Amino acid sequence: MMKQYYSIKREHPEALLLFRMGDFYETFGEDARTVSRELDIVLTARDRKSKNPVPLAGIPYHALDSYLAKLIRRGFRVAICDQLEDPKAARGLVKRGVTRVVSPGTVVEGALLDAGHNFLAAALESDGRYGLALLDISTGDFRAAQFASRGGLEAELARHAPAEVLVAPVADATDSGGDAGNGVAEQADAGLAGWLRTHGFAVTEAELEGWLHPVAAKALGKRFGALELEPLATTAAGAVLEYAGATQFSELAHLRPPVPLATREQMILDAVTLRNLEVVRAVGDGGVRDSLFGHINATVTAGGGRTLREWLLRPLATLEPLAARHDAVGELVGKTLPRREIRDILKGFQDVERLLSRVGHGSASPRDLAGLGQSLATVGELQQLLGEEPLEAALLAATAGEIDPHPEVSRHLAGALVDEPPLVIRDGGIFRNGFSSKLDQLRGQATQGREWVTALQAQERKRTGIPRLKVGYNRVFGYYLEIPKKDAKKAPESYHRKQTVATGERYITPELKEQESAILRADERATALEGELFRELREWVLARLPSLQATARAVGQLDALAALAEVAGTRDYCQPEMSETGALHVSDGRHPVIERLREGEYIPNSLHLDDAQRQVMILTGPNMGGKSTYMRQTALICLLAQAGSWVPAASARLPLVDRIFTRVGAHDDLVHGHSTFMVEMLELANILQNATPRSLVLLDEIGRGTSTYDGLAIAWAVAEQLHAGRGVKTMFATHYHQLTDLARLLDRAFNAHMQAREEGHELLLLYRVAEGPADASFGVHVAQMAGVPDTVTRRAREVLGKLEQDATVEVATGGGPVQAVFDLAQAAAAEAPQADPLRDEIRKLDLMNMTPLQALEKLHDLQQELL
Repeated sequence: MMKQYYSIKREHPEALLLFRMGDFYETFGEDARTVSRELDIVLTARDRKSKNPVPLAGIPYHALDSYLAKLIRRGFRVAICDQLEDPKAARGLVKRGVTRVVSPGTVVEGALLDAGHNFLAAALESDGRYGLALLDISTGDFRAAQFASRGGLEAELARHAPAEVLVAPVADATDSGGDAGNGVAEQADAGLAGWLRTHGFAVTEAELEGWLHPVAAKALGKRFGALELEPLATTAAGAVLEYAGATQFSELAHLRPPVPLATREQMILDAVTLRNLEVVRAVGDGGVRDSLFGHINATVTAGGGRTLREWLLRPLATLEPLAARHDAVGELVGKTLPRREIRDILKGFQDVERLLSRVGHGSASPRDLAGLGQSLATVGELQQLLGEEPLEAALLAATAGEIDPHPEVSRHLAGALVDEPPLVIRDGGIFRNGFSSKLDQLRGQATQGREWVTALQAQERKRTGIPRLKVGYNRVFGYYLEIPKKDAKKAPESYHRKQTVATGERYITPELKEQESAILRADERATALEGELFRELREWVLARLPSLQATARAVGQLDALAALAEVAGTRDYCQPEMSETGALHVSDGRHPVIERLREGEYIPNSLHLDDAQRQVMILTGPNMGGKSTYMRQTALICLLAQAGSWVPAASARLPLVDRIFTRVGAHDDLVHGHSTFMVEMLELANILQNATPRSLVLLDEIGRGTSTYDGLAIAWAVAEQLHAGRGVKTMFATHYHQLTDLARLLDRAFNAHMQAREEGHELLLLYRVAEGPADASFGVHVAQMAGVPDTVTRRAREVLGKLEQDATVEVATGGGPVQAVFDLAQAAAAEAPQADPLRDEIRKLDLMNMTPLQALEKLHDLQQELL
């Protein structure tokens, strides 16, 4: 048996091997030590008396899911080795083999997953371009894309947060020969793997033929037919498909063809914006609850939640489909009672997408198929309701038309399966009486045998005169007759003593063993037949998989629309008026998350940005005054509107936004050695390079990570640049009050501020936006509110008063004077470096494209200039 184990282990050296032995999954050697440590279970040994006992740790087979979940959450790959034949029927060693390899990205068990997607990704780089494929084995969702830069890859990874990312092993990566069109994973993937790991992704280096573009294209074409994917997207999709099939030992019939990820019909949200706006994960704990999605997710089905999350991550950027969503939500807002009836019915709809994936995977349980039948019955109720209360909006009508209750499937499943079928096939008791005459016959034989055994107890009590004689059963001895010890002398000679226990003596008789054998034979044959019948039933459902999946997706879309309507109707949202271009006007807008978290009344604020006079807002005001909240609420209102939702405002007229850029908050990137200021400049560079006239840009405190004058100069130049890019609607929050002069100098810039009122030494934050610049930043007041000692804040007011009067300040310790604030122009002139032609020439050198000889020659020329 250990030879068999080691042979299978050699095929899966990178995984923990769970080796089925009877009622346990056993692990041996280093795997046993790891499993014992990670699962906190007993570590024992096989062949303890030998010189080299083998470490051993096991888990009960019925508890596999709970233990498997712990191992997967800790990043382990687990190979599950099952018994491939009935041990009772085996001649010699039981045949065993790995039936699937489970890793973070290949989980299909519902108990191991939350309601969101669980993506397995494949990523590669070739000639500076990137390919990405994303496959959710648990739902069949399959996507792929090619990117011209790593930024596009990073944005999609941020959107989808894959549980596992496949890359080509460095040692086996093949040189593409400079032809990126071949889509061959380069050895440069070593850098890609490192980059992925530093960004927190679980990376698996997988040896796959699919990393070769011709192999990937052939495999995808054979499986799905012609596909319109770019070369690197094709390669990534082929690789992830190969890996999924190899680890699941299944054809995965439920997978849908891969669809392109990037389309011009969607708003682009990069990784920085998704993080800063907390679209699907809150910054603090990384959880969903306090994110935008967490606060507007009123869906009642798992599929509806996944659909809504997708809409938030990929907002629409064309009017026609967007108007269809808004109209659909609007109709459901107006039909309060039908909407609530729809939502009540949908609460009975299980996660059918994942349930169907297990059908395609070949792992669906009897309970899964019963759940499918019950869910389809729910769809039948929904169809009846929609017949009585028809939906008129085009998108609602189309969605309702795609919802097919499949009455023949629900009837067949209801007629076949018992009300509460077992979780596993081998437990039996799956089918109703009357479903199979052969099964009924076997059950009848077993029932007759048990009735004979039951009657035997009364018969033997009467025959022997032992009133406390009883018939019992256990898995070791089977059926037996038990007589109390005081009556043991009365046992007939035909009784054969089998066991002595504390309560008496146990006996068997030839007739009893004969009936036992007949019962067990009938039970075993019935269980085997149920297994065959269930597999046939699963194949019958599999033949209807595509139309069942379409129904599940349509139900998810209806649920998402109804959820948006529920939020809009119960939280006083309004339907936005959308246009291709034009002004961005929000009346009494609110932050969709903070208004629900803040105790007391939320103070709404309005906004008007346009291309003529109000393109760039310079926003000033005190810290904690609400500047960041005001800017974020504007972005979230635009995002919600283009996701198809109504928005938290009294009214809103919005243009289509192609991208939202945010530079808010401050954080270091220690992994890459980037300071807060460097991170800020990298994000700012991305904005300036990619913002278009249809973009919305939010900038908060640009330049604060460096010296005052450097920071002010950068902020000033950035504002000018965005203003020059006519149409880039910009909100620019700052404490550099000199920037308020831009409203006078630039045609389309204007000032606004967050109101605050000084009452003595107290600061009252009003959280209201008003036109014009702020009078002061009230920094000392905010310090006082934060609990800075009074001695410090009193001294700060003294110093501030003198600095504002351009007076000299004496150091409090009695030292020399502190220089007073001086003129900005003088300071800038003093700090500005003098023109240096040699420095400029060196700065212009393109070192990355110079040969060593060219660099040496250039250095010689520069040296001659200095001599």
